[in-house]
Amino acid sequence: MDRYRRLDTAAKVRLAVFSLVMLWGAGLSVYFSRRVFELRFGDHILKGLFTGVSALMVVVYALLILILTMIPMYLFQMIALKKGVETYPEEAAIGKMIMAVCFVIVVVLGLIVTEGMIYLPLIVFSLMWFASGQLCYIFQIKGENLG
Repeated sequence: MDRYRRLDTAAKVRLAVFSLVMLWGAGLSVYFSRRVFELRFGDHILKGLFTGVSALMVVVYALLILILTMIPMYLFQMIALKKGVETYPEEAAIGKMIMAVCFVIVVVLGLIVTEGMIYLPLIVFSLMWFASGQLCYIFQIKGENLG
């Protein structure tokens, strides 16, 4: 928490927006995990035939999560990390901590909503928004001027 207090206001705002985008990705992951669970274990008559369909839907949902988290992350990158923005290593450390907390939230909530039966889609979905956060934000913060 001491690292957070040393950041300037712009860095705090960037981290707050980053947290919202990561929570958005976490919500998408949990929601789509539930959708796959319902497809595989739902109350429909031909649920055994939907195993291949559910695997295809995992791929489709993973791509949707990637797109729906990359767009806000790229907008965030263009607005918040424009040329001349000074960043700090503390900001990257806090950003990584935010991502780790969101990952734990996704795993816990995902296991709850899927009754502990869906693991692989949950991990794939989590990696999609995790990758967008890493690529667009965390890897760019080096403690130096980004210009």
